[in-house]
Amino acid sequence: MTGRSDKDQLKYSQKEKRTLITFDRDFIKYKDSDLTNHPGVIVLSCSPTQIDSLCKKSLPKFSQSSLTEALVIVGSDHISKMKHNIVSEIK
Repeated sequence: MTGRSDKDQLKYSQKEKRTLITFDRDFIKYKDSDLTNHPGVIVLSCSPTQIDSLCKKSLPKFSQSSLTEALVIVGSDHISKMKHNIVSEIK
């Protein structure tokens, strides 16, 4: 979906019932109201060389239900999750 707007990508992933995984930090601006009934958004904040190891380390920590309506930011040294205006750090 390269080149599509953020809103188009959100709508498509919602229609397909899939969590959106992206490098686009613009998605950090979305709040709960934008993610109502959405399978969730994961923003990867890392260098391209870290993608594989970061995904293997962090993605197993989440179930689909824990991602629903959530915004998760995964960095090389932290994972933050915002859901229903509650921000939590994941170890």
